[in-house]
Amino acid sequence: MNKNHDEFIERAVSTDNLKERANINLSCGTNDFDAWVVSLIDGVRFSSVLDICCGTGNQLIKYAKKNSEAYIVGVDVAEESLKTAEDRLRSLGAYNYKLKLIAMEEMFRATELSDTKFDVVSCFYGLYYSRDTDRTLEEMIEHLSEKGTLIIVGPYGKNNAAFFEILQKYYDLPKLVLRSATSFMEEEVFPILSRSLSKIDICTFLNPVIFPSTVKLLDYWQASTFFSSQHEEGVKKAIEEHFAMHGEFIMEKHVIAYIARKI
Repeated sequence: MNKNHDEFIERAVSTDNLKERANINLSCGTNDFDAWVVSLIDGVRFSSVLDICCGTGNQLIKYAKKNSEAYIVGVDVAEESLKTAEDRLRSLGAYNYKLKLIAMEEMFRATELSDTKFDVVSCFYGLYYSRDTDRTLEEMIEHLSEKGTLIIVGPYGKNNAAFFEILQKYYDLPKLVLRSATSFMEEEVFPILSRSLSKIDICTFLNPVIFPSTVKLLDYWQASTFFSSQHEEGVKKAIEEHFAMHGEFIMEKHVIAYIARKI
């Protein structure tokens, strides 16, 4: 289990893979995910933010644009991604921020975070990487300021269903992949939030990603956490057959956000 988890994390946090997936979702997506995220952030007030699994800084930038005076902390385990985030924040002119290279399971052991409370604590597409979701979530809630807001965003339900259907004809997708992509948010996150916080708003987003070619879809797969090189030939043939029949491939991205507040 530990080996599988480590391999999953390694592929997930690769900066090159992150950029490839993000670029494909942006160029082939039919709905604006970034605009949806901005709408979530616009709904909260804050003077301090902790963004966990911050990656290359997509959300950090949005927080900084929303409130240039806010104290912003980003946490991630990928050093290269944090360097990219730092470059982006500097280019924006942000100054009141801190980036920490540390695992989410250990982040509150760090002196500067252990005694700090934040108006917003968020995690976009990353909480399922935790080795102990319950504990990580509980610590996030503990570090909310009075009337603070917790924002958790991730895939759910029929996310990637059409593509998973093809892949599973050739190999069994890892349980960690299926868990993170489909059931994690509703079955593991929501129950903890509902026990600990009294007000939870739920927002959903659907983004049909239209792949125009076999090459584009293969690029996405190769940058994913569920790529299998030993099954590449069979999957490629199946994808080519799909394109020959339909001319495109549509993969639906189903996203859910829990916005939980201390009252």
